Amino acid sequence: MRGFTGLVLGSLVIVASAATPTSSASSAPAPSSNTTCAQSLYILVARGSGEAIVPPGAVKYPDYTGLAGVLALNISSQIPGSVIGGVVYPALEPVVTNLTTYYESEGNGTSAIADEVAAYTKKCPGVKIALMGYSQGAQVVQDALCGGLGTDGFNDDPPMPASLVENNADTLGSVIAVALIADPSHIANTTYDHGNSTHNGVFARTNTTACDPYVARGLYGSWCQANDIFCDSGNSTTIHTYEPLTYEDQIVQFVVDKWNNYTKEASSSPSGTGSPSGTATGTATTASGTNAAGRLLGQGSSQSLLVGASVALVSWLL
Repeated sequence: MRGFTGLVLGSLVIVASAATPTSSASSAPAPSSNTTCAQSLYILVARGSGEAIVPPGAVKYPDYTGLAGVLALNISSQIPGSVIGGVVYPALEPVVTNLTTYYESEGNGTSAIADEVAAYTKKCPGVKIALMGYSQGAQVVQDALCGGLGTDGFNDDPPMPASLVENNADTLGSVIAVALIADPSHIANTTYDHGNSTHNGVFARTNTTACDPYVARGLYGSWCQANDIFCDSGNSTTIHTYEPLTYEDQIVQFVVDKWNNYTKEASSSPSGTGSPSGTATGTATTASGTNAAGRLLGQGSSQSLLVGASVALVSWLL
């Protein structure tokens, strides 16, 4: 996440420097920054609010992935044949006097993940996917899998079809790991909590029914540190900013273990693994004017969200 100097007022952050635009308002982007078929694991990462598309400075990670991309690189180094993709969505920091930009940006990301999973599994049969999200990106992953919160101004999209997650060339499912980092919709004291948080997030999820089967399969991991301003409803932005690095070793090991467990299960499964091959190109297409999340096409245009983003001085950092 980009550096900032700010004054914290409750859960509001007044940023002392102008926000950097996260994208341009040119042609509509593809759902993902990388559509090459993985020979092993596809790691799809959703960055946090305000994180630059192209990594700034000396820290290097794949485009569109943000700081969580560093973790994805560490995972890929332990799983040969992995491919990393970043979710292409605005990831905007909302102005505190109007959260509309955050609501719409988060909804845009939800649709983008659903579309990318649909497109990738179609182009790369047998692919295995790990979904990772940091901050707003973690909420995006949750909404794509569990359905939109539907409260305040958040989308109420249905969850992506379970068939995209559970059935892809073999009975073991496509998505084998879900890693949520500093999720604003975090629920404390769940069976999949790995941090030391004891409080709900500022946008706590009230309904996990659609995700319960994935949780039961052990796919989920959520990391939230105590006093994080957003996932723990605390008062520290510093904790939130560096959370991907705080839990880096745990998260990397979590995903690697899920991959190793999958390969063991696959070797004993009579259905085989359906190894992916080739290269995926293009974007997801769906019928009846909706995308894979059931969202009407044309809603939440990223171009309209980006107008004026570069001049926002008062932001909520998520």
